[in-house]
Amino acid sequence: MMNFQNCKAAFQQLSCYLTASFLPMMISLFLNPLYALNLSYRDYGILGFFSSFNLLLISFLGFYFFHYYSFRYFSLETVQERTLLRNRLLTVQFTIGSGIFFLLLLLLKIYMVTANLDFPFWPYAFLGFGTTLLSHFQSFYLLELKLQKKASRYFYFSMGMCLLNNFLSILFVVLIPWGAIGKMLGIFLAQGGIALYCFRKMQVRFNWDMDTIKKAFGFCWPLIPGAAAGYFFNDIDKSFLAVLNDVKLYGLYSIAFQVTGILGMFYAALSQTFHADIYQAVAEKQVRKILRVLIFINLLNTAGMLCFLPFSRFFLYFFTGGRYTEATEFLQIMLLKNILMGICFSCSNVIVALGFSKSALLLQIFGACSSLATFKFLIGQYGFEGGAWAQAFSYSGLLVISIIFLCLVLKNFTSSKNGLSAST
Repeated sequence: MMNFQNCKAAFQQLSCYLTASFLPMMISLFLNPLYALNLSYRDYGILGFFSSFNLLLISFLGFYFFHYYSFRYFSLETVQERTLLRNRLLTVQFTIGSGIFFLLLLLLKIYMVTANLDFPFWPYAFLGFGTTLLSHFQSFYLLELKLQKKASRYFYFSMGMCLLNNFLSILFVVLIPWGAIGKMLGIFLAQGGIALYCFRKMQVRFNWDMDTIKKAFGFCWPLIPGAAAGYFFNDIDKSFLAVLNDVKLYGLYSIAFQVTGILGMFYAALSQTFHADIYQAVAEKQVRKILRVLIFINLLNTAGMLCFLPFSRFFLYFFTGGRYTEATEFLQIMLLKNILMGICFSCSNVIVALGFSKSALLLQIFGACSSLATFKFLIGQYGFEGGAWAQAFSYSGLLVISIIFLCLVLKNFTSSKNGLSAST
């Protein structure tokens, strides 16, 4: 009876987490034709260009402290200890992150002027970068709900975010036709409201503690450049292609990339659902459970991408209100990326959870160099189509070395007296 009750509770939590990820995604998909009817090729190009810097922003504005919080959470015994740690991490994120925010705006302005890009800087850069800065309160709040197994509250909060984002987007894109600036403004205002709610809900009290800061940076610093290297896996192509000044193709390319990102939320939902389970399995030294989670996540992700492939043109017809089905070829090529990326990310999460964050950095740097070379060559030779194929294979180099490294680490742990056991 106890096992049945445990399984039932676990299934209910899993259902809440998955629904909290998929239902907002479905709502956004059904509303997107409204946006597409009011967004031009240039609007999509602007949105694609400024969103391409998100990985860099998340890395240098947030420092990936939520990994350290997850790492320490189960070893802290009291709520007071966990709250104090969370407040100290958020203090560093917001104060230092605010300074870096303005520095990155300046660097982007210099880049856009020197590269003579045909995209305006203001206010798009401020809205895009500001949204990322404010998102860290939301990320910590969602993580804490998940670590506390508060699945229903996680669901309602996620739905509230979705409804607020879409309401403001409809207001400033459809009802008030402001195009790309309206889309970014709606998301920025929604994120600001969500940040205030999370700030009050978590009862954040700014608290500096140098010892905590040193330990957090000591754990997370390899993740920062490693995650920033993700820019060279996913988004460096937008900068290469922007100098071609082909607004139509850039818009179509951005649409295909956007749909690929939406489909990538399928993996993200699976990964987020089992994020705490991976850290718990590592803490409990259960190698087989780690492997089962990895295999389960990636089998589902691969099946999802392959099932979508035959319906990609129909999906684009619906997704863009029948306007931008020309992006189908780009989309079909880029789908392969989601499969390889899912395997790479899941392996990297386990490597970090096992405590090999510095090794994860070296793997990311190697993979980023390989990806950069791929983008540079294929875009230089084949333009936008080359960029799509480079997207598809950008994770291939990292995939090979990550699997090899993870197999060696798990083998050494299972054979070590003080390492992980293979218990289930």
